[in-house]
Amino acid sequence: MATNYVHDTAAGRSISAYVILNKRGQHVATVRMFHGQSVLVNVWNHSADALARCAKTRKVNIESDRTAHDLFYFQHGRAGGYGYDKATAALSGLIIDGHEMTNHCGVRLPLPKGAKLFPRDFKVPPGYTLTNWTGSREKPDEPQGYMDCYRKEGLEYLKALGYQVITAV
Repeated sequence: MATNYVHDTAAGRSISAYVILNKRGQHVATVRMFHGQSVLVNVWNHSADALARCAKTRKVNIESDRTAHDLFYFQHGRAGGYGYDKATAALSGLIIDGHEMTNHCGVRLPLPKGAKLFPRDFKVPPGYTLTNWTGSREKPDEPQGYMDCYRKEGLEYLKALGYQVITAV
């Protein structure tokens, strides 16, 4: 049976694209992905301000707007293999509007000073999440809390910071 929708074709299912808008609704980046045996990701940062934020994140001393453009306007990543989130892995290390993308569990906050666990009421910064609860109600003397506080992965991090991630394809 023939389809009337591009996204139902084999080619349509192998690509995706995202438009990234900042909190003010400005188009700051575009992300395109090809999903084959490996995932190829292309990222474009669109504004001079976005490029400057990328340079600042990488601690690159940019001599001119052209230097930032050459380094951060177009970036690409690739991930292959089996059984994991290849799209997030391919995004890992790329910078969008000054925010470095990470893989699952790619960035962990340090424990609060003097603590062995993150307490139940720990104030989690935007873009992070507490994981790995330990302790039980049956043993109230045992310390209770979260063992980790990880940054959200890939484009989920941008969403948590207030960016709009619009699926275009």
